[in-house]
Amino acid sequence: MGIRRIAVLAASFSVLGTSLLAVPTGAVTVPAGTSPEAPAMRMKFFRTPSGNIRCGIFKGGGKWSMRCDIYDHSWVAPPRPTPCDFGDYGSSVGMARRGRPHFLCVSDAMDNGRTLTYGTSLRYGPFFCRSRPKGLTCYNARSHGWFLARESYRLF
Repeated sequence: MGIRRIAVLAASFSVLGTSLLAVPTGAVTVPAGTSPEAPAMRMKFFRTPSGNIRCGIFKGGGKWSMRCDIYDHSWVAPPRPTPCDFGDYGSSVGMARRGRPHFLCVSDAMDNGRTLTYGTSLRYGPFFCRSRPKGLTCYNARSHGWFLARESYRLF
């Protein structure tokens, strides 16, 4: 019986120090012909036509979460929280299925994903987003969410 190594991908991030999604990362060694016991992970990535905003929606371990990164903006985010476990703060927002959104401390970037053309929307799990030339608006199951644009943002 042979041995094979399987890489396990994870997406995790923190909202004010609290992990929204924690999935084991690394390699798992299992006997050939068997599969590792790993949590099922669902992910969907998308971006605005300008490429300035990139988002990901995740479900892992039975929990839904969403994150958007904005790369170029003229506004200033709220003060950096303590502790901020990761290096970058102020350009990423996240929320869970029902909770209010928060700015995130992150150490990675969102995948490009498919383009969400202006005037169109996307619904995945408990999240809904609409892309418009003026910016991106996203909501969760409790109608909490955000508006992100180069010139302004609003969390609600």
